[in-house]
Amino acid sequence: MTYNIRNDLYALLADEPFLARCMLSIERRAEDKIPTAAIGFDRVNSRFAMYYNPEFMESLPDIQKRGVIKHECYHLLFEHITLRMPKDVNPKIWNYATDLAINSYLMEELPKFCLFPGKGPFIDLHPGESSEWYLAKLKAMVKESGGDPDNIGGNRGNYKKGKGQFDSHDSWGKAS
Repeated sequence: MTYNIRNDLYALLADEPFLARCMLSIERRAEDKIPTAAIGFDRVNSRFAMYYNPEFMESLPDIQKRGVIKHECYHLLFEHITLRMPKDVNPKIWNYATDLAINSYLMEELPKFCLFPGKGPFIDLHPGESSEWYLAKLKAMVKESGGDPDNIGGNRGNYKKGKGQFDSHDSWGKAS
């Protein structure tokens, strides 16, 4: 079976009409070259787009498919990829901070390998804070771990090579 994102967008209309409307207003593209999902700015067409790997999305239960869509929509709505994106911060740390902020509200709706405050190397971070709050805490954690963002948490879990990241933010900062 081939994944069709429209089915999940229609289902979201009943439960989350605002978020569904947000996603219906941007381009959505199946993209085999990315491992999971992403949101970014398409310079060629001058618009925001959500990119998703159909195989990844098809592998998820319905609640997690919709959680991934909501997660990507929140990045856009919270201006994580535009106005609020700090210029003097390692993009990976900002990425982690924004994911922790969003995932605070989607803990039961996302794959278990995602970043969650209060879990794994982020056990000391409580849910419900802003991206900027998490950013300040993560900067301290990075310093504590020797300056390597891939080693956040030290002996609390060795957060390596993006484990816990399901979305790509490679195109962030290219629109503002």
